[in-house]
Amino acid sequence: MTKFYKINDLKEFIIMLMETKTVDAVIVPMKSLTGSTYSPFLIKDIKLLENAEPVSPVMSVNSAKAVSSLTSKESLPFKTAVILKPCELRAFRELVKLNQINSNNIITVSFDCEGIRSLKNNEIKREICEMCTTFTPEYADIQIYSMGLDEKVVTANVELKALQLEEISFSFEAREKAISKKSDENMENRKGKIKDIKENFKELLRNCISCHNCMKVCPICFCNECFFESSAVEGNSVTYLMRAGRMKGLKFPENKLLFHLGRMNHMSVSCVGCGACEDACPAEIPVSQMFAAAGDELKALFNYEPGREINEKVPFTCYQHDELHSFEKPYIEKIK
Repeated sequence: MTKFYKINDLKEFIIMLMETKTVDAVIVPMKSLTGSTYSPFLIKDIKLLENAEPVSPVMSVNSAKAVSSLTSKESLPFKTAVILKPCELRAFRELVKLNQINSNNIITVSFDCEGIRSLKNNEIKREICEMCTTFTPEYADIQIYSMGLDEKVVTANVELKALQLEEISFSFEAREKAISKKSDENMENRKGKIKDIKENFKELLRNCISCHNCMKVCPICFCNECFFESSAVEGNSVTYLMRAGRMKGLKFPENKLLFHLGRMNHMSVSCVGCGACEDACPAEIPVSQMFAAAGDELKALFNYEPGREINEKVPFTCYQHDELHSFEKPYIEKIK
């Protein structure tokens, strides 16, 4: 039977995890020295947790990417709690599937998320957050509920007895009502944004400067060598002149559309909508919203949600050449 406990504060709860030796370390957002942004820190000294900000208002780095850098080659040697927003939790689970995170000795902690602010404008919420319909902490080892409630409630599938928390019972009705209301509002926003994106796809990429920032901050992009930064896309003066002749002129930087379509082809079904790519884009291209526009149809086609089931294979890792014939048929007949 699921048990629920009352907690006063998430940071206080994390400190309790350390004090009771439930975990030996924590990966949690900490405010920068300038106070303008936050980054995930690996902390073993409990005193440092006083300066932690588990529910950071901005997210410059997806914490799942940080965990991947720590564990892609081997597991952590000590029990570690990782504080993750729901989108980070989905990225974490997706990277476990892709063998980019070793989850041994890791306890995931997540919470109901109200959205975060843009790094470029701290006064407004990220647009992708206004489109998010998966903002609750399902599948985390430790889940913190607050939406629609007057108090914070924790439940877990790991042992919490040593914390001596007050066990409570509560009605899910208020929380479910708040979740449903927010989900409906965000879905309406999502439909409108995706419609605009599809109508203006090529136009939105006009200002891309090919900096590849979106790829570098993405938690799902993990290739050691990227095709788009390899010698395969390099050319010499003769090659460029030949291309310019074929195309009646060659615009620089080139391969912008190819780069974005290539990224979508690689990981659009695995995009978790964290929005890190949009914050990193100097040209203010709505990259994550473009991925949502492409990914929603693909996810529906494959009945796949990133981070949903830990044993559910990522579609591009198990695709069969002939599995989409029924889907392709209407397009083939239309072309004929």
